[in-house]
Amino acid sequence: MTVLISCWFALLVADRIDLLGGTGPIVLTPFLLLTPLVVAGAYWQHLRSGLVPRASRPAMVFALLLLALLTLVLTSVLVSKDVTRSASRASQLIVISFGALAVWLSIRHRDDAMDVVARGARAGVLVFAVFNLAQLAALAGVLPGHWPSVQRSLVSLVPDMYAGLIPRLSGPVVDSNRGGLVLVFYGMLLATGMRVNRWPWLAAIAVLLLLTLSRSSLLAGAAGLLLLLFRHLRSRGGQVRMPPALVVAVSACVIVATGGLLVSPAARDAGARVVQPLGQRFTVTEGSSRDHLRLLQRGVSTATRSVPATLHGIGYGSSHLVLQDFFPGDRYGNFHSVYVGLFAEAGIFAVLILLALLVLPVARDAPMAPLVLAVAVFGVFYGALAEPTFWVALVAGWIPLEDTSSRPNTANKPTAVPRIAPSSS
Repeated sequence: MTVLISCWFALLVADRIDLLGGTGPIVLTPFLLLTPLVVAGAYWQHLRSGLVPRASRPAMVFALLLLALLTLVLTSVLVSKDVTRSASRASQLIVISFGALAVWLSIRHRDDAMDVVARGARAGVLVFAVFNLAQLAALAGVLPGHWPSVQRSLVSLVPDMYAGLIPRLSGPVVDSNRGGLVLVFYGMLLATGMRVNRWPWLAAIAVLLLLTLSRSSLLAGAAGLLLLLFRHLRSRGGQVRMPPALVVAVSACVIVATGGLLVSPAARDAGARVVQPLGQRFTVTEGSSRDHLRLLQRGVSTATRSVPATLHGIGYGSSHLVLQDFFPGDRYGNFHSVYVGLFAEAGIFAVLILLALLVLPVARDAPMAPLVLAVAVFGVFYGALAEPTFWVALVAGWIPLEDTSSRPNTANKPTAVPRIAPSSS
C-alpha cells in the first residue's frame, strides 16, 4: 500500500503517459487509474483494523465549500453554447477535486502519513528527472518521440521548444508550466514539516524548475519560499542556517562556470546565444507576456458584459468559444488565469468560494499554508483549476496530516482505555 501511495504522488500529473495509447475518448493518466485503487486499498486497511476514520470539522467545511463551487459550475453548464463539452469538463473537475480529497482523507490517519507523502514527493522528483533525460534523448534522436508509435502513443517524449532553440523540459507533464507547478508542489511538501534531509532535494527541484522556463511556477515557488522563510525567522529568532556542503557546492559551480566563460571565447559566444532568448523570456515585453495581459483583459470584459454573465458566467469550459481570435480552431483556449477564467465561465459567486478555499488556510497559518499560497499565486497567470496538483494542495492546506510521532503509546500500558466499552451485563 505504501508503494501504491508513493506512485500516486510521483505520477500525479503524468499526462505524457496515456494508458489507452491515444485510442480512447480520454487520456487515461496514472492519476485516474491509481486514485480508486489507493482509496479502496486504504479504506480496506481501515476496515480490517477496525478503525473507520471520522471526518474532521475542517474536512466537512472544505467538502461543503467544494460542493457549493461544483454546484455553481454545473449550473453554469446550462447556459453554455456548447453544453456537451462544458458538461465533459465539469465532470473532469468533479473527478479530479473529489479524487484528491478522497485520497488525502484515506491516508491522513496513517501512522507514517508524513513519511509516505515525503517518499512520494522524492519519487516524483526522480521520475521528473528521468523523463527530462528521456526528452533530451528524444531530441537527439536516441529515443523515439512517441512510444511505441505516433498512432498508438503510450508515452510521449517530445519536448516543448522555446524560440526554436531551447527545450523546456517538463518531466512527465506535457505542459511546461504545469510541470513547473508539480515541482513547486513537491518542493513545498518536502520543505513543510517533512522529516527528511530537504536540502539536496530542494536544490534538485530548483534546477529542474529553471529548466521548465515557467514564469508562473517561479513566481509560485518564490511566494511559498517567502512564507517559509518568514516562518523560519519567526521561530528561530532571525537565524537562517544553510548546510555548509550546499554552500560549497553552489560556490564551486559558480566559480567553474565563470572561469570557463572567461577563458573560452567560444563558450562566451555560445552562452550569449542561449542567454539572449532566455533573457527575453523573463521580461514583460515578451510576446506571450503581452498575450497573457490581453487574455486577462478579455476575460474580465467577458465576465462583466452583462448582469447574467457576471452572476453565472458563460458556461464552465466555454472560454474557447469567445477566444477564437486568440486561438483559432483550438478547443482548449482559456483566459490563462484560474480566477479570471472561473469569473468568466461560472460567475462571481464561484470565484468568491474559490477565494475562500485559498485564503482561509493561509489566513490561519495552516501547516501547509506555503503550498496553498504557491498554487494561489500560480493561478493568477495560469488556468490550473482542473489540475490534480491544485486540488491536492488545497486539501492539504485544509486538512493537515496527523503526526502520530508525538502521540502517547498506550498499547502496553495496563491503564490503557479499550477501544470498545465492556458490556453493561
